[in-house]
Amino acid sequence: MKKQLITSLFAVILANTAIAADKTVGGVENSTVEKAADIVAQQQLEASNKKLVVDFYNEVLFRGDYNAMDKYIGEVYIQHNPQVADGKKALYDILKQNVKNPGKEEPSGEIVRVIAEGDLVVLHIRNFKFPEPRGSAVVDIFRVKDGKIVEHWDVAQDIPETMAHDNGMF
Repeated sequence: MKKQLITSLFAVILANTAIAADKTVGGVENSTVEKAADIVAQQQLEASNKKLVVDFYNEVLFRGDYNAMDKYIGEVYIQHNPQVADGKKALYDILKQNVKNPGKEEPSGEIVRVIAEGDLVVLHIRNFKFPEPRGSAVVDIFRVKDGKIVEHWDVAQDIPETMAHDNGMF
């Protein structure tokens, strides 16, 4: 009985909060339903952006299928890595130059974490073989627009033989 009363009281508080949120904001009507729809739409966009970037990484970078780049990279591609020029062709050229076994069956790394916020997708990557022999930890940040990757930032750190702690890098 006491639990039901607390649950009912909580529901009334939530309902009153929702009603209060229904009022105008900055002179513009903004209902709770519209807010919920906006949140769901944003979550769907972020999920779609995550899938796009993960698929790009797996297919193009890990498996070396450079012919699939057009599926993922926008006509305008801005690069923030100081060793790579802007543009899809520059990305294609650098990948072709640096990856030894394009189209290989075994991936050259693994995605450890995927985070999305708005139009940005962040990947935490374990690169198995570059640089040899232990690989590296990489954080790649991609900006997605209209279903294509249009901008990229990255930082990388070699995996050392020994560490000052037992936490690992992943």
